[in-house]
Amino acid sequence: MTKDSRRTEKRAGAMPSRPGPAASRAAGGFTVVELMVVVAILVLLMTLLAPAFTGIRAEVKAVWCQSNLGQIGKGFGQYKATYAQTYLRQSGVYPQATAWPGIPGKEMKSWDTFICPADITATSGTSGVIELHSQEGWSVPMAPGTCVKVVRGPAPAWDANTTDIPDGATEYGLEDIGGPNSTSHGDSDFNDLIVRIYDNDDQGYVVGGSAGYSNSIWGYGQLLLQVPSIFGRLNPPLVFAIPSGKTNYGYNLKVCDMGKEASIVAVDYPQIVANRAGEDILTLLNKVNTRHNGKVNVLRTDGSAYRAAISQLDPALTTGKALWGNN
Repeated sequence: MTKDSRRTEKRAGAMPSRPGPAASRAAGGFTVVELMVVVAILVLLMTLLAPAFTGIRAEVKAVWCQSNLGQIGKGFGQYKATYAQTYLRQSGVYPQATAWPGIPGKEMKSWDTFICPADITATSGTSGVIELHSQEGWSVPMAPGTCVKVVRGPAPAWDANTTDIPDGATEYGLEDIGGPNSTSHGDSDFNDLIVRIYDNDDQGYVVGGSAGYSNSIWGYGQLLLQVPSIFGRLNPPLVFAIPSGKTNYGYNLKVCDMGKEASIVAVDYPQIVANRAGEDILTLLNKVNTRHNGKVNVLRTDGSAYRAAISQLDPALTTGKALWGNN
């Protein structure tokens, strides 16, 4: 063998052999086909598990909503402890419906408590007790009391300084002499300052008055409107903004007059006030039945919050009638 042939043989022996498919995967990871198979399996698993995840999310929101109503129930108790019965109706616990959700809103840490997490849309409500301040230095909430008369529409004009009250509106008349702790209240005509508030409106309106000096309207410690001396009806009225307070829970209009039985205070509902005269409660409840898989959350006067089938709240049934206070 010549020297040149030995060199050629040595070079040929030094050349590495070409790797097979197994060696290629070990060196470079998965092949494209294998990656596509893995992705397809993951997509299939996600598709199969999606309904389960959706159900879990829905259940979490339902429990959250139920907790909201429970917190609202505690808020009513805190409100009563703070303001006693001066600000409240016959039951000594719940205000008139036009104060919802302002009572007990100012006792809550967040307005989010008044929003069902399964449906974050919300309609306007009142945002706390609006106070009427007399120039004499005292103040009273805009709620029935010794110094405030409340008339709910539809109703004819109750005073020469106002017009007929339309449906969905409430008028508050102030007697500005004497104060809530006085035995004398001027002429007790409750027309020194007349304020009208409409449901689902974030503004209030001073529509008339009969006062020789200036009163004012406050809310959440803020001056909403300084009212000049008024004699007679105002056209156009004076307008003031009501601080925002929204909810998508319905407040039982008749809870004001109960308190003995475990009746409905608030419920998942498409309106902020429930149980008006002639109202089709079941139809309205069915508008929100998608929130919690055909059920709704309810707050009762005994402080409990629970989930109920809509059929259980049917006011045509004996049990439903008792829950709504439709006796």
